[in-house]
Amino acid sequence: MKLIAVLALALATGLQEPPLDNRLYGRVYTSGGDVYEGYLRWDRNEGSLGDVLDGSKELPWENLRQAQELDDRYDRDRRRSRGIRFLGTRISWDEDEDEITSATSGIRFGHVRTLEVLDSWSAVLVLKSVAEVEFSSGSTDIGRSLRALTIEDPEAGEIELKWRDIESIDFMEAPSDLPDPRASCLYGTMERYSRLEFTGYVAWDADEILGSDVLDGEEDGRPREIPFDRIASIERAGSSAAPVVLENGEALTLRGTNDVDRDKKGIVVEQEDGSHVLVRSDDFDRLTLAR
Repeated sequence: MKLIAVLALALATGLQEPPLDNRLYGRVYTSGGDVYEGYLRWDRNEGSLGDVLDGSKELPWENLRQAQELDDRYDRDRRRSRGIRFLGTRISWDEDEDEITSATSGIRFGHVRTLEVLDSWSAVLVLKSVAEVEFSSGSTDIGRSLRALTIEDPEAGEIELKWRDIESIDFMEAPSDLPDPRASCLYGTMERYSRLEFTGYVAWDADEILGSDVLDGEEDGRPREIPFDRIASIERAGSSAAPVVLENGEALTLRGTNDVDRDKKGIVVEQEDGSHVLVRSDDFDRLTLAR
């Protein structure tokens, strides 16, 4: 059984928060012997050092034992479920189905020095503190469920890899003489329907995170694809439309896709303190993008 919790691995290793305004950069070694280097986009919706790499981490046995000793009721119930009394004799057996053995975990990319793929569902991370952590698949970030790793290689162009293609990755700072990335991360202020505001890096519909990503929709029955770096603001108009104001002042209303109706997966805002806020489509009121 997995314990649904987030382990603050960065705190446990004494690391400071990385800067949140840097694009993720690294050198990728493939299983076929190729090497690519450039700005990275992980699982489509992570692209900065402040983004979190999600996975599942095995819990040390001594921690499990301490938890059982601290929770007497849990330990009694667990023991009771492993035995029955029949004709005055108690019969017991070993049963591991209810054992808590792992926890959902997360660590910021800015704390990771290298990632080495172990198999189809796990990898070992070497942190900048030199500590090693083994992560297994607990989301689409680790393992065969990874949707894609995209590399903006200046020489090879844009390369997209699957988990099976990756052997290891060295995360590093981008060279100082390298041109700016093709696109910057989306940043803005999200207003909820309740008038609460959240400011930080934005993931729209859980996938669009860069200025080069496009907002899809239809205007007067015609398809439109608008890069986010041309958009000044997006509002919600009911459950199926979104008024959009462009940087040049043009105003339009988009309909007809899950980018602009209530079917979108929501909007995630990563604030400066590192916290992540998920705003559901029904709670979203307005997003104002900054440049």
